[in-house]
Amino acid sequence: MWSFGLEASEPEVVRCSSCLSTNEQTRAAAFRRPQDRVHYVVAHAALRERLAGYLGCAPAALGFRTGPHGKPELGEGFPATLRYNLSHSGGRALLAVARGCEVGVDLEQMNRDVDMAGVVATHFSATEQRTWAALPPSQKPAGFFHGWVRKEAYVKARGEGLLRNGAAYTVELDPARPAALLADVLVPDAPAHWRIEGLEVAAGFAAALAYAGPVRRVVVREL
Repeated sequence: MWSFGLEASEPEVVRCSSCLSTNEQTRAAAFRRPQDRVHYVVAHAALRERLAGYLGCAPAALGFRTGPHGKPELGEGFPATLRYNLSHSGGRALLAVARGCEVGVDLEQMNRDVDMAGVVATHFSATEQRTWAALPPSQKPAGFFHGWVRKEAYVKARGEGLLRNGAAYTVELDPARPAALLADVLVPDAPAHWRIEGLEVAAGFAAALAYAGPVRRVVVREL
């Protein structure tokens, strides 16, 4: 796991942009807000640099493609066993890299103005709704954001993203309990095969990692 900030000087942005593909540079130029452009360029340059370090090649030489449901992955000619996932929010990014298992990561800044009750009612399972409703008011924001990143990390790891109905699977969102996948009505045995871990990356942020297979040692490094 790699955690890093996304603010950068213009010379650093130019340097980062030089290792991006033409498509990535075009996408970066399409952002209306300069800050969004900077964050995109820095995040994707860091992604290339970290993956290139694992593979022993130049960052600009990497190729990418999307899976059947849109999950980014390394392109043809690169090891299919090296899996990764990237998330960014509020000027920070989190990158998960693993060999031999699918991974998903989500990061959210917790001080955003969000209609928590509305999101819980439409995107959380009935069990999650009951758990959230039972939390003391002071714990509801933490329960919401930690629950949200755990749900997002799980569907990102599975490569399903927006295709999944959030009410169809349940994660532990009580801040006093360890992160976990509790149920998935479409994949009943999923809790036995998928792990979700809460991550401490920076004050004011909620983050989670999901991965398939046995328990692994997770290390978060700051770039």
